[in-house]
Amino acid sequence: MIITRKHILYLLSLLAAGSLLSSCSLLPKPSPAPEAADMASVTQPVKERVYMDECLATALNFDGQNLRVLIGQTSYILDMRTVSLDFPEGLAAGQEISLIFNGKLEGSDPLSATLLKAAEVIHPKNGLKEQVFSGTLDEMTESTLTLAGSDGRHIRFTTAGVPQYYASGIRPGMTVYVHYFGQLPDDPGDGSVAVSRLLRILHISDTEPYTPPVIAPTSTPSPLTPQHDREASQGHSARSGTLVAISGQGASFRVDGQDEPLSVSLSGGAVFFPTGTFLGQTVRVTSLPSPQETSSSQEASSLQAAVSLTGEDVQTHWAVPSGAYLSGIVTGTSANTLTLIDENGAYVTFNTNGMQDLSSQPLSEGSSLRIYPDLSHRAGSNFLTASRAEDTWQ
Repeated sequence: MIITRKHILYLLSLLAAGSLLSSCSLLPKPSPAPEAADMASVTQPVKERVYMDECLATALNFDGQNLRVLIGQTSYILDMRTVSLDFPEGLAAGQEISLIFNGKLEGSDPLSATLLKAAEVIHPKNGLKEQVFSGTLDEMTESTLTLAGSDGRHIRFTTAGVPQYYASGIRPGMTVYVHYFGQLPDDPGDGSVAVSRLLRILHISDTEPYTPPVIAPTSTPSPLTPQHDREASQGHSARSGTLVAISGQGASFRVDGQDEPLSVSLSGGAVFFPTGTFLGQTVRVTSLPSPQETSSSQEASSLQAAVSLTGEDVQTHWAVPSGAYLSGIVTGTSANTLTLIDENGAYVTFNTNGMQDLSSQPLSEGSSLRIYPDLSHRAGSNFLTASRAEDTWQ
């Protein structure tokens, strides 16, 4: 075979191509596997373990900031300022509760870890039972009721948001029944009034059992002037206004366009407040003509809270009009609650989730606030829902 110049050029081109292929296939060599000794020196980040702990306790008292509990045989006072309270049905003295902590407890000491939350126990071992206290009426305000028991005790109950029905009217010395969960306060022993702070009151009445009237869903009477309807044809007259004061002697309410509030006696007609009594709430007064001709101030009257309904179930869908309020001094706060004491000595705790804060003061101990409640979600709880907060001078 004769090798020509053409053959030589072809061989040279094949050699060049092989060289290029070899250089493209060169890959970095993998690092050799570390020896066992080297493995020990390799440090991996260690995730910090978060401990959550829980213990059961018995609630004894609550002032809005400090919760006194019993764990075993030891009493503790817990600072609740940064703690969430989860009690949809309210909190009562003697109630079993759950305490949830960030960190591991040392034994059962609740002060050895950070308390995050206090909550109700769904299926408590020692559930509270409904109880009844009966006594004669000493004093009544828009937020309290003071009764004298047959054993000589005088107890002041906080009644904000509590349904009240008095079939025979209200007068000093009448017998009243209070249905509640919790423990009554100890007798001071000196004849003074014992104040109940941590009771879940279901309802209050002068009848036993509790038999409130069923009111069909109606709108709030409008406008605030005497109504001349079916009641007028029966000799009745109805008038609406805002509640200014209430006591065992009677009530006062203000009608738009009038400077002076009107006063009525409550001793001769039925009185029904489905959501309790609050200053500023709308009330409807129906005057019943007495057998003898008397002046209007001597007429027996029926005072009934006008309500706004959000559903057909009138037992669970009452809502206090937006004008109803409670004023007082803040005694303490938690992460989601605020507690006031008003001028009548009533302690009232509000859930502040979703509350509109229109005040110029911090929501802290010592502030003077006016709280507007939303009672459409009360459902027997002594923790009311706050819709908005204002300064008391607004």
